[in-house]
Amino acid sequence: MALVATTVSNSSLLNIVKAQVVFLLSTLTEDTYERKKAEIRDLCDRHGAEIHVHLLRRLIAASHLRLNLDDPTTSFYDPHSFREAIDKADGQIFLNFDLDRFCERIGLGPLEKLVLASSIISPFTTRRDLVGQASELIQSNFEKSVALLNKTPSFDLDDLSNSAIEKLLSHLVSDSPLMPSILDVQQRHRIISNVQYKIGTEAMGEILEKISSTLRGSSL
Repeated sequence: MALVATTVSNSSLLNIVKAQVVFLLSTLTEDTYERKKAEIRDLCDRHGAEIHVHLLRRLIAASHLRLNLDDPTTSFYDPHSFREAIDKADGQIFLNFDLDRFCERIGLGPLEKLVLASSIISPFTTRRDLVGQASELIQSNFEKSVALLNKTPSFDLDDLSNSAIEKLLSHLVSDSPLMPSILDVQQRHRIISNVQYKIGTEAMGEILEKISSTLRGSSL
């Protein structure tokens, strides 16, 4: 009976902590960012991996926050912020981080996996094991992801903004000495074609012009 009571007590405590994390995230502003970030970190440090996973799930997979890259106040939820958090985290908790398992655990779809993984293949990622995992995730989800780009919206409750598409393509089709493309020429043609179908020739042209410095002329 004592063991059952302890288990129930621990479960209740974790639920309270999870509620605290949700509250802190929902009231996050530019003015309170540093203070609330410290409070969230303290909760994660004191209550272990389950709270870390809950936090990441809320940041990446919650419908009303999912991949919203237009509003600068939501930069905390940007997949690129996720990359920095995993890549430069202190301590041992993300030392053996399994990206594919994580995506499956929180229920990300193919295109969401592609967006998340594309942020990790940045040349600024210091952990090459993460880059390798991200590359494999992109290749294994490429076909389904490209098909979803033709849908409007691309996600169940949200769509990719043009700024989000620009970030996605800047990582996936860029082909420079600093950042060689992990996609072959055919894959690059395909994703550009599908994005152009989605957003139109003019918008696609503007995006390609912005990222042109990272493209090799013969690649596209």
